[in-house]
Order: sequence, then C-alpha cells, then structure tokens
Amino acid sequence: MKQNRFLQNLLLLFLILSVAFLSFSCSKDSKDKGPVGPVDGSYPSITIGIFSDLHYYDPALGTSSDAFADYLAQDRKMLAESQAILEAALNMMMAEQVEVVLVPGDLTKDGEKQSHEQVAAYLAQLEASGKIVYVIPGNHDIQNPHAFSYPDGSDPVAVASVTPQEFKTIYNQFGFEEAIASDPNSLSYIVQPKDSIWVLAIDGCNYNSKFPELSRIAGDLKPETMTWIKSKLQEAQSSGITVFGMMHHGLVEHFPSMDAIFPDYLIYDWRDKATELAAAGLNIIFTGHHHANDIAQLTDAGNYVIDVQTGATVTWPCPIRIAAFDGENNTLEIITKHIESISSNTGGVAFQDYAKNFLATGLPPIVIAELQTLGMDQATATQFAQLVVPTLMAYYYGDEPLHQDPAVLAGINQVMSSGDPLAFQFGMLLLGIWNDPTPDNSVTIDFATGKISEKTSSPLFVFK
Repeated sequence: MKQNRFLQNLLLLFLILSVAFLSFSCSKDSKDKGPVGPVDGSYPSITIGIFSDLHYYDPALGTSSDAFADYLAQDRKMLAESQAILEAALNMMMAEQVEVVLVPGDLTKDGEKQSHEQVAAYLAQLEASGKIVYVIPGNHDIQNPHAFSYPDGSDPVAVASVTPQEFKTIYNQFGFEEAIASDPNSLSYIVQPKDSIWVLAIDGCNYNSKFPELSRIAGDLKPETMTWIKSKLQEAQSSGITVFGMMHHGLVEHFPSMDAIFPDYLIYDWRDKATELAAAGLNIIFTGHHHANDIAQLTDAGNYVIDVQTGATVTWPCPIRIAAFDGENNTLEIITKHIESISSNTGGVAFQDYAKNFLATGLPPIVIAELQTLGMDQATATQFAQLVVPTLMAYYYGDEPLHQDPAVLAGINQVMSSGDPLAFQFGMLLLGIWNDPTPDNSVTIDFATGKISEKTSSPLFVFK
C-alpha cells in the first residue's frame, strides 16, 4: 500500500536532471524530494481516518495503587482502560474503508518509552491491515518529566521517557521514513500518500525540558518552521497539490475567548499564524489536544483555514472521524463515530454510559479547583461548576446548539446578572460555547468556498 520507492526515486532522478542547470532562488533542506504531480490527469481523492489523544498507558506500569488513584482524581482520562480503548479504536479503523489514518499527538499518557513502543506495535497492526498511518507528537509524548510507573504500595517511580530522536525512531514507519520533505528545526514532515495529495504533519510542541510546565502544555511554531511550512505550501499551490494538515495543538480558536481561558490549547499567536497559513494555501488541518469534537474556521481577505479538532479516545464521547475527499467536486465529507464497547470491565454498564459517567463525576472537582485559583470562593465555585460541567460536556461532544439545556442556560443568565464581573465573563464564555455556529460531527466542506454545512443529523446525548 505504501508508495513504490523505485518509481518515486526514478521520477526524482528525472526531475533532478531536468532542472540541474537552474539556479534556485531559495534553499531546500537535504531531505526534500519535491512534489510529485498527477500522472494520469485524474482528480485526486482520498479517504482518511482520524483518532487523537490516545493517552495510552501500559497497564504493566500499575493501575491499582493509591498513587495511581490519586493521579486519576485530578484527570478526566480513562487511563486504566486506555489499552482496551485503543484496541477498540483500531478495530473500528480496520473495519472502515479508509486509506490513511492520522494520529495528531498525545499517543501516550506521559511519554513513557514502553508505552510508546506498545503504541507503535498496535499501529503496525493497523498498517498490516492495509492502512497507511501517520503520527505527530503531542505535548505529553516527548521528554515528559511525568513519565512514571505506579507500583502497589509505592510512590510513583520515574521511568524512561523519549527524546525527539527516539520518538522519530520508534514511529519511523508512520510518516518519517516516507517523508518527501522534513523540517530541520522540528519533527514536522510532508508525505504524499497519493498523487496530488500531501499530508503536512506539523510539530508545534514545546517538549524541551527547560520549558516550565505551562509552556510544555502550550504549542508554538518556530519562525524557521513557519518559513519552511509556507514555502512548502507555495510549492503545493504551484503544483496543484491538495494539502491536508495535521497538528496536535489548535490552529483556530474554537469558541469566543478560548485564547483567554485556555491559551495552552492553541498555538501561540494563533490568529496571525492561522492567517499566514491560510494565505499560503492551507485550507484544512486536523488537530486534537482539547479532547473535544469541534470544527472552527478562520477567514481573512478571501482566504480560509478550517480546524477539525477530534476528541480523545480516552475521554467521552470517545470519537473517531472518517473523512472522504472528492477532488472532482472539491469537497470533503466528514462523519463522526464513537467507540461503543471495549474488552474491559465496565461493571455491566454500556461503555458509552460508563465513559460519560466517568467524565461527569471527574470534571466537577477539577472545575471547582480551577475556579478557585481564579478567585472564586468554594461555595460560588461549586455552584458555578453545575453550569460549567454540562457546558464542557456539550463541547466535548460537539454540535452544542442541538443539545441546549434550558435550565443550564437560565442558570448562566442568572449568574451573569449577579453583578460579579468574573461571573459575567464566564457566563459569556459558556454562552459562546452553547451557541457554536458551526456543525461539528457530520459535515460537508466545500473547498472552493470554505462553506461548512451539516451533512446529516448527529445522534444527540442527554447529560442528565
């Protein structure tokens, strides 16, 4: 299924010989092989599967200790079930008629080397089934100081993490070895799974251990990497190549004031970078990181870029996405499916109910603690959390306007009328999420215009 190396190298040799007498006006990195255009004049098409934020944690590292339970108390991820969830997601992808599978980062809980090695083995099974898999790191994956095991009767024990080069080595067959271009300043690369189609995998992670904790969560693109990306996008435009981007961090704000409340889930200076990349010809990018199924768009001066954010497999509603690009009609259709069952003990509860309950019970203490750090007293924070939790759960699921709860909206409006400026600010934030204008789960995107329309009605959830 992977590209024929001999034909690719033969064509590369022809291109080199045909332009050897020219003087290039810009430099290329040593790994660039250049674009390969359509060979038969047909319209490009491709089917893509996306699942993100696997947060795989090798259960052999310990899941029954008090220390592990303490960790879970401050998290929203089903880490103990991550192996069974990954196996279920892989089975779903194997059953789908997709050619390429994208995994936009956070492959492991906290970058444990043995977890990475097991994820790579699982992804090899997916490729053995006939799919082509491409990965990019997330903020949890490289040089993570929180790579621990949790043995019974013990405090957490540090285990080996991975360096950027080790990450590249472990996942070499999932994009890096097939790259037709590689950024020398990051783990970003370009692959060409089919004629006239590129996947631009962007590494925007601050994984250097010198960065403080919040900087590690946040994302950024080095000026040199931005220059490299824009030059490649210009090459793609001049060669008639359709580009699908992939990055862990969000490129576009997904609700009003997201960059003020959750800046670490966006690339630093996102608006300027998204504007530049849209002008350079990037129209679509698949992201993860915020564990929410959401689609957002930035438009500027007739250009647009659409950020298709996919929720985490280990956080309800545990989605995967299937995307089909039709080059003749220049459209991309996306549908969302959810993991419905896993081979793990859920106490006799259906997995979707189990996952939803896990999130609904785990979020309130996290939200209350965060609100208190912003200056709310515990009583006010506890009351406000009753509005924040269902709002965040609607955001994680997507298509928020379809799930509006009149009681929650009334509570938000009541809080906003209290005269407290902080409460008013948060109320506006929550209303912005509930009134998300863009469909998120089943959509058709017109690449010619950037118009996003709902493809089919999505199944609804009831939070109560």
